[in-house]
This record gives sequence, structure tokens and C-alpha cells, in this order.
Amino acid sequence: MATRSTHYRTLGVESTATGPEIRTAYRRLVLKHHPDRTHDPRSTALFVQIQEAYEVLGNPQKRRDYDRSLESRPSGAPYSKPAAPPTESPAPGREETSRAHRIGEAERRLREDVEHLAYLFGRGKLGEAGDVAREVLRRDPRQAMPYAVLGDIARGRGDLNEASKMYAFAIQMAPGNPAYERRYDEVLRKQTSLQNKPADRPRGAMIVVMSWALVLCCLSYVALGRERPMAPRLELIGTWTLGLFMMLFVSGAILGAGASLAGYLDRFQSTTTNALGGVSPAFYLGIMAMVNYWAAAGLYILTSLVNGSSSLSVSRVVASVGGITFFATVASGLSGHIEPTQTLLWGGNVAYIGTIVGWMIADSLADPLR
Repeated sequence: MATRSTHYRTLGVESTATGPEIRTAYRRLVLKHHPDRTHDPRSTALFVQIQEAYEVLGNPQKRRDYDRSLESRPSGAPYSKPAAPPTESPAPGREETSRAHRIGEAERRLREDVEHLAYLFGRGKLGEAGDVAREVLRRDPRQAMPYAVLGDIARGRGDLNEASKMYAFAIQMAPGNPAYERRYDEVLRKQTSLQNKPADRPRGAMIVVMSWALVLCCLSYVALGRERPMAPRLELIGTWTLGLFMMLFVSGAILGAGASLAGYLDRFQSTTTNALGGVSPAFYLGIMAMVNYWAAAGLYILTSLVNGSSSLSVSRVVASVGGITFFATVASGLSGHIEPTQTLLWGGNVAYIGTIVGWMIADSLADPLR
């Protein structure tokens, strides 16, 4: 079958190749045909073919459908994609409208759409930004920015295969862009880690379980401790003890570090910045959480629903801090001298800061799990 299969032949693998073998061949060819590594004028066309082949063979269901299509056609017949439905030709413009004017108008509208895309993406309106990015690419597939935007969107929802493909296209269209190359490298390394180390998945889950066990141990100190209030004159947290404050921070740091080392959180820098070099909404969410965690969490949920701007890593951080705050509130009630309502309202602020610190520290360690 491999001799008849355009996609298998494009990647240079047999029809019996395993998933890891296909991914290895894909990464090798992407690097080989990177504009900085070759001056072959055919590289761009080959790059598109490589991406198309990997999109099919890298997806088990698409690969099965593709294999069935190969088996059903006569031996030696070339594979061809289904013909696109015919589109109506645009109505001719007025007689006096020159071709140069039409081209200029199209370029102007394209520039405006690219600027609008950057605006939407910078504001965290990912749903709209994705639609605009796809429309820009439909009109001009050599634009790099839309690919990078789609890569960030896919990465945020945990679709690493789609993210790596979009970043690869962005690099091909804008060679030498350090932001695109860094994000592409991060996604490829995480894919490789997940694919080559299946045993690390239960290990990662065990790290998270152990982190929660340590958190519960820390918060049990709050329930059993008999400290005096550290700032009785502060009305909002007048019953808080130094132990409660420290355990909230430490609990957040433990969970942040544990989730990061286990591979459940993306790179901190890549989460708080975007492919265009700007600050992502996650950064502003962190600033607001330091003022009031519940307001930040509510705003995050609202904007995620309205704008489609949710991030898997941020969602996990928000949920983890919510869990810490809940257990700390229960521990405060059991202590008998710490007002649970004060812990519920303001405990998330401290836990969130601790989670971010733990995430950043673990991120710097670059554990092989990641």
C-alpha cells in the first residue's frame, strides 16, 4: 500500500508505520524543509504536502478512512483529494474599475482584517479571533500571524497536534521569528514527552495526588493550631492567624509546583504571553486575583463563555485555588477561633499567589516530565 499512498510516500514511511514513527518522520521533514535550513525553491510546496500528510496520518480516524480509500481504488491509481465544489465567479466590476484598483482594495481590506485580528486576539476574544484568522488565511494563506493565533488557541485548549501544525506554518511563512520558533519547540517537546513516556502519565497523576495530600496536611494545622490573630484591627481578616496565612500560601505553592511538574500546566511564560508578543488575559486575571480571587474567577468564567477564551492551564489553576479555599474554610470552622467567612472571601487571594509562585519555580526546573 505504501507504494500507492501519496501521504505515506510524502512522509517516507511504510503503510504499517506506527504513530510515533509517523510523528518522528514528520518532525524530521519539517526541520529539513525549514526556510533557514534549505534554499530549495520547492520547499514551500513540499512543506504544505508534509502538513497535509501528517494531518491525515497523524489522526487515527482520518488514517483509517484514508487507508480504506486506498484499498477501494484500482491498483496504481493516484490518490486525489475530493474536488472542491464549484464556486460562482464574482460578478464583474464596473467598466471603469481597473484591475490595479481592485487588487489595491483587496490588499487594504486584508491589512485591516489582520489588524482587527491582532486587536481581537490581544483582547482575549479568541472565538472571534479564530474566525477572522481562518478568513484571512482563506484569502491569503501566506500570512504568518493567523497561523500563530490559531496555534495559541489550539494550545490553550490542549490540542497539541493542531498547535504544532499551526506553529509550523507560522514559521514557514515568517522564518526567523523567535516567538513562533520557541512556541513550536515547546509544543514539540511536550508532544514527544507524552508520546515517548506513557509511563509518566500515572506518575504525573501520582504527583498531583501527593500534592493534595500535602495540602490537606498543611490545612489540618489550621484546624488544630491555637495561634492568636495576627492583625485583629484589620476588619476583613481580623481573625486570621499567621499559620492560616502561611498554610494558604504554601498549599498554593505545593499545588502549583505539583501540577507543573506533572505536566498538567503549560509553560508559565507562554500562558501569560501570546504568540504576538503581547500580554495574554491570563496575566490580568492574576493581577485581579491578588485583589479578590472570586471576582477574578467569576470574570474568567464569564469571558470564557462569551469570548471562547478559556485556557486549560488557567482553568486548572482557578479550580485548584478554589479547592484550597474550600478546605481552608472548613479548617477555619473547625479551629473555633478563625471566622470561616473571612477565609472563604479572602483566602483565595493568598492561595492564588502561592500557586503562581510554585508554578514559576517548577517551570524553571524544566522537569523531564514536561
